[in-house]
Amino acid sequence: MGHEVQRTAEVREDDQRGRHTTVAAELIALPGDAWLLDTPGLRAVTLWTSSDGIERAFPDVFGLAGSCKFRDCKHLDEPGCAVTVAIAAGTLPAVRLESMRRLVAEELNVEEEQTERERQEDRRGFRKIPKPQE
Repeated sequence: MGHEVQRTAEVREDDQRGRHTTVAAELIALPGDAWLLDTPGLRAVTLWTSSDGIERAFPDVFGLAGSCKFRDCKHLDEPGCAVTVAIAAGTLPAVRLESMRRLVAEELNVEEEQTERERQEDRRGFRKIPKPQE
């Protein structure tokens, strides 16, 4: 950016980790229509499941996918794939498809984790049901 946007602390030599210096979340505009979200104390940000959100984030890919020869096209090497044709022609950057695939994989992972968590909670609840007294 060429100038200081936010105060930072030094990085420790032994483990190359920094110290929290901010106390409130802040959204910082970066050059090139990019954004940086500073979330002090938050270690990770994950997706909530929302496949329509992914469709809205990648209208170019989903628009082309509607023109594929097969409805279940994986956009890999299937004949008649409009997405791979657009990538080969240079009208769709390959990074768009790669980014979409990463988000879809992360969404599936989140769904699997939620399903497993619900299954474990159901099992715990089942164990709490008292046995009938004889």
